[in-house]
Formats: sequence, C-alpha cells, structure tokens
Amino acid sequence: MAKRKKRRTTFFVAPHILQRFNELTKDIGITRDTLLERNLAQELRYLDKAQANSDKAKRYLSRSNFKEPGGELFVNLDASLVAKINQICKAKNIPRDSFLAEYLRYLVEGDPANKDQVAPLVLVNTILSNLRHEYDGEDDAPYNDLHVSDQVLRSIETIPDRVRKLLKGRRS
Repeated sequence: MAKRKKRRTTFFVAPHILQRFNELTKDIGITRDTLLERNLAQELRYLDKAQANSDKAKRYLSRSNFKEPGGELFVNLDASLVAKINQICKAKNIPRDSFLAEYLRYLVEGDPANKDQVAPLVLVNTILSNLRHEYDGEDDAPYNDLHVSDQVLRSIETIPDRVRKLLKGRRS
C-alpha cells in the first residue's frame, strides 16, 4: 500500500478552542492529525451541501478569524484532504479558517442549538475515562465474581480430593 502524501497546513482558530481541543485529544489519546483526517471528509460533505456565501459575507467571516498568538493549529493532513478543504471552501465562499474553527468549536463545546447535547470530544473523553460508568455502587461492580471469601475457601479445602476431581471433571 502506497504511503499517502502529507501536507503541513496551518489554520487559525480561537486560542481557547485550540487549547481545549489539544487537552481533549491528549486525554483521549489520539493525535490531532488522526482525528481530523478521520472526520473532516464527512464534515466536508456537510459543508458541500451548504449554501454559498456572497463576497460580502466571506469578508465578514474573514474579519472574525483569529490571528492572535496561540491560535495557530499546525497539522499534517493527507494532501488530497487539504486540497478538498480548499476547493469546497472556495466554492462556498467560506474562509477555511472559519470552517475549521467552527468544526473545532463544535467538537469541544457542542452544538449551540442543542444545549442538552454533550460536546463530542467531551463525551468520548468521559466514556474512555470510565468505560463502565454504569457501575457506581459496590454491589454490582464488574469484578465481584473474582472475589472469593475465606469462608468459601475453607469449604473448598474440606472437600475430599476424590470429590474435587469429580466436580472438576463435570465442569469441563
């Protein structure tokens, strides 16, 4: 399998969004590049269905881009993905920084139209931090079956060897 050509590219986003994105990807254990490569293709399909902006709207969005220190996101993405981002953003008259900034904001803060929804990366981080979150009490803990009390051990030790061998044979 041929190795895909990577392209280093820079996006400018709000520093607080970038900081939260960095924290969550680190906690989850996935690189920023990998996460973006896995998901941006689908996001671009959504963007491609959006209505194109006027030049005036694009200028407005361009002014709201964050070009302050700490907001630079340097990533190495598949060259064809970067080309597709550029192509669709150009066709839709949307600054690519605005597109990526909005996507990262969604990942770390969630959908502003749905306040009940947990932000996707926050949800993934929560799940991976405690995969068995439904076991909050001690009575239903997942490894209770591994506990053998001293009383049970004494009972087992009193069983004659012949009976123990017989029981062992029935289990297999």
